[in-house]
Amino acid sequence: MPTYYVGVVRSYKVHIEAEDPEKAQELAAFFIGSDDASTDEERMQFNFKIQKIELTENNSFLFD
Repeated sequence: MPTYYVGVVRSYKVHIEAEDPEKAQELAAFFIGSDDASTDEERMQFNFKIQKIELTENNSFLFD
């Protein structure tokens, strides 16, 4: 069976409570995969809570 190299691009809209916009952006980028990867301890330490994650883009393409 042949092997293909496929790129995947996904974008998410993240609803996050945080101390300020810059902190929200930093924490969302660090803790988001396809799910919330933060622990209870990290949420307490950095004082944030991810409320909701919405998939907004899901595309794939073939590499040459």
